Amino acid sequence: MEKTNVVVGIALTAGFMLGGAAGPAVAGDRDYHHEGAPTDIVGTWKMMFQFTSCDTDLPVPNRPAFPSLNTFFDDGNLIESSSGLSPANRTMSHGRWQQIGKRTVIGRSELQLFEGGPTYTGYQVLERTFGLSADGNELTSVVTWTRFNTANEVTFSGCATETGKRQPEPASPPK
Repeated sequence: MEKTNVVVGIALTAGFMLGGAAGPAVAGDRDYHHEGAPTDIVGTWKMMFQFTSCDTDLPVPNRPAFPSLNTFFDDGNLIESSSGLSPANRTMSHGRWQQIGKRTVIGRSELQLFEGGPTYTGYQVLERTFGLSADGNELTSVVTWTRFNTANEVTFSGCATETGKRQPEPASPPK
């Protein structure tokens, strides 16, 4: 599929530009996750989500960026909440992430869609390639998303980018 090839190309390019390996990890390079490492994505990130044209990668006119929160758990689980749609129209997305390079992570998550509250209308799948900055405190991603109706038929798809910062550790209580 031509669109898939373009998206994979964009993801690989983003991975190389961010300094991460954009392919499978090599045997001696697998121990990415250890506390305090700049390659550690575990934690909560405050992100800005921007819809983009899948053809040009430029922001979609009249679609302003909006904030979201992404939390990466140590066990590979991922949750995301967003202000892009009302909570009455979407759930948080739940999914999995996998580190594929020193500063490159892939993730897939799914959220449920509703119309006007209780009426289930389908679901949306987010597939993302994340790039972690050298200091481990900034994150970017290339996103493809696909909406499905209740019959599992694709109703819409698109692209986006995200940029964000790691949420700081809580301050120590006063002594």
